[in-house]
Amino acid sequence: MKNHAEYFDNFPSYKFHLNPCWYESKGSSIQRLANRIPTHPLLGIRQLNEQTSATWKSLMNINLAQHAFLKDHKIQDAILFPAVVYLELA
Repeated sequence: MKNHAEYFDNFPSYKFHLNPCWYESKGSSIQRLANRIPTHPLLGIRQLNEQTSATWKSLMNINLAQHAFLKDHKIQDAILFPAVVYLELA
């Protein structure tokens, strides 16, 4: 076997810096990290706090253009959530 020690003489003897060398925008980091946070489809993200009961932050943006099926769930012109939503929460 050949001795290749002469190839490694020019490396620095200190530890390399592990800081990132690029700028990441806030939107990009949110999108990148979004898959790491477990979310419930209706409740949203569980908030970490000192309380013993669960606290959730909802991420739902409900509008009729996006959720056209809600137009069928009306009682006297008031739009209600379908009953299956409440079953999902139980």
